[in-house]
Amino acid sequence: MLFVTTYDLASQVEARRLNDLVARLRPRINAGAVVLEDERYEVLADAFRASLGLSYPVCLADPATRQGRGPFGRVDRVPTLVVLDRDGVPVWRKEGLAS
Repeated sequence: MLFVTTYDLASQVEARRLNDLVARLRPRINAGAVVLEDERYEVLADAFRASLGLSYPVCLADPATRQGRGPFGRVDRVPTLVVLDRDGVPVWRKEGLAS
C-alpha cells in the first residue's frame, strides 16, 4: 500500500517504481495507492493514476485515514510504502523513497 499526494514529485516517482515492481513480480504481489487529499480532489486521484499509467488501483483516503486514525496509523510523510503479508498485516513500512 502506497500513501501519496497527487502534487508531490516523490509520490509520483514512487508510484511509478511500484508499478514497475508489480509488472515484474506479477502475480506474486498486488499494490494500491491511497491519496491523502480531501474528497474534493477525487478527479486528481483519477488523473494521477491515468497520467502515470499505473496498473493498480488508486483511491482517496477516508477522513479517518487522513487524520491518522485509520488502520495504518499516522502517515506523516509522503510517499509512505507499507508492505502487508498475505493476511493483510503490515510487516514493513518506509517513509520517503524506497530503494
